[in-house]
Amino acid sequence: MNKIKYLMLLILFATCSSIYAQEVPEGSEEGAARPEETEVSLAEDAITESPHDSETAAAGEEEIAQKVEETEWVERGDLVIFQNDNRVGPKERAKALITIGGDAIVEGRVDGDMATIGGNSVVEGNVDGDMATIGGSAKVMGSVDGDFAVIFGSAELGPDARLGGEAVVIGGVLTVHPDAKIDGEQVNIPIWPLDSLDLDRFERIPRFLGECVLLARPISPNVPFTMYMAGILLLFYLLLAVIFPKPLQGSGQALADKPLQAFLIGILVYASGPIFFILMAITLIGLALVPFVNLAVLALTIFGKAVVFFHIGKQIARATKLPALENVLLSIILGGIIVYALYMIPFFGFFLWLVLSILGLGAVCLLIGNSISQWKAAGRADPPASPGAPPLAAGQAESSASDSPEPVQPGTSLEKVESATAVLFKRVGFWWRTLATAIDLILVGVVVSLLNIALFPIPLLAYFILFWGWKGSTLGGMALGIRVQKISGDPLDWPTAVIRSLSSIISSLPFFLGFFWAGWDPEKQSWHDKIAGTAVVRIPKGYTWN
Repeated sequence: MNKIKYLMLLILFATCSSIYAQEVPEGSEEGAARPEETEVSLAEDAITESPHDSETAAAGEEEIAQKVEETEWVERGDLVIFQNDNRVGPKERAKALITIGGDAIVEGRVDGDMATIGGNSVVEGNVDGDMATIGGSAKVMGSVDGDFAVIFGSAELGPDARLGGEAVVIGGVLTVHPDAKIDGEQVNIPIWPLDSLDLDRFERIPRFLGECVLLARPISPNVPFTMYMAGILLLFYLLLAVIFPKPLQGSGQALADKPLQAFLIGILVYASGPIFFILMAITLIGLALVPFVNLAVLALTIFGKAVVFFHIGKQIARATKLPALENVLLSIILGGIIVYALYMIPFFGFFLWLVLSILGLGAVCLLIGNSISQWKAAGRADPPASPGAPPLAAGQAESSASDSPEPVQPGTSLEKVESATAVLFKRVGFWWRTLATAIDLILVGVVVSLLNIALFPIPLLAYFILFWGWKGSTLGGMALGIRVQKISGDPLDWPTAVIRSLSSIISSLPFFLGFFWAGWDPEKQSWHDKIAGTAVVRIPKGYTWN
């Protein structure tokens, strides 16, 4: 079907984005060999010169065709233009016309196809092939012998327009003059209802697509809207700094102390979004929480951008030895100016925006986690001594921290072990972890196969979360006598079990490097251990799981 060609053209035209030069024969430079703008088209000359009183309409058309054949065209070959306007003059002839990120105007003739991505198209002459416009508006005052398609833009066919194929407009409005001639079908699929569509605003989209989307940058000096939004966001960041000065400075300090951990946490939060949605969809009732969680993540991301701007501005102020600029508001302004300038660099701008978004979100989440840990530690600080217990001597506390746990009576439950004793358990490295995980994979794989469950990762994550939160160890870990606990020696709670399980996705992304990390890390922690604040230890003899 012809409509499929339009989608195939998009893939074909995208491969031309690396072509920056155009093929221009000698003497056809713009402004040198181009005819004057006031020249009258050949079709008009033919009509005015034809004797209306003695020749029929068919004879007039033959005369026009003969004059076109006798015209001396300025051949321009294949025209491929990137980030600039493309124009074929009244007596110019091109084999094909491809424009990416600019407007295209045809006053002469194109023997092949014409395609425009991220710009507007105008045809006043003739296009022998197909005409496609993506992300822009199109206007035809001449003829297009093939199919005509506009995606995410509006189209207008004037009184002299002639289309030899179909006219398809998706995501815009198709306006056809009553005198226009279309041999094929007309298809118009607007995104919004026609009566509520603001055409003036819709026409601004092509410039944004060409300057920002195609060049992968959040801000473009040629698109005022992006500059206005950047200024509004910067003012909002300053407002957040005024309302929440301590959380912003605390997040900035967390980012300065642990940038890698903040980055990993940010990736974890974004990567766990689809998994969270699937888990909530399974419960059905949990779907009501999805919009609120999305809003919370969006709010933390925006606040994180303010944190990143503050951190960058503060570091620049320190490097330049200007203490006055270390003020919170001035640091945000300075950091924002630097970042916004880098946002305008094509392709690098989007990459920087993504990295800073992850860093900012991770820094805020890191501060929240540290605050929760400090709050719990404050609740456990200075526990009341048991009645009749003698006070510890001056050096007893330090010596007990360095000694190994004393042997226990056989059958002692792990639930009764104190954190001060559990923190002394010997930590386990890579190989014992791998063996326990292999046992778990076999067990879960057998169950999944018996139950004919297609999505293996979901029951696997649920299995780890369930057993870590319940017993602090999986079946494979119990078989080998190892368990997961907090670095403080406390047993795992359910939130920590969920965080550690989802964090394992981060460890698996770079070819499971995060899992191998436990093999050479001095603390014998994997990446998800460091994120969740946990460690894998060997259970001494004498303890039981009940």
